[in-house]
Amino acid sequence: MEWHQYLRKEQKFSGIEELIAQIERDKQNAVNYFKKFDKVSENCSESTSFLH
Repeated sequence: MEWHQYLRKEQKFSGIEELIAQIERDKQNAVNYFKKFDKVSENCSESTSFLH
C-alpha cells in the first residue's frame, strides 16, 4: 500500500448518515485524484506511440 494524498483530518460524526456521506465524499476525492494520473499516462502513451 502506498499513500498518495492526505484526504482529511480525523473527525467524529453525530450519526451513521453523516459518516456514510463523508465516506462517499472521501471516495469521490480519491477517484478524482487518480483520474489526473490516467490523463497524464494517456497523454504520454499518445506522444510516444511511434516507439511501439
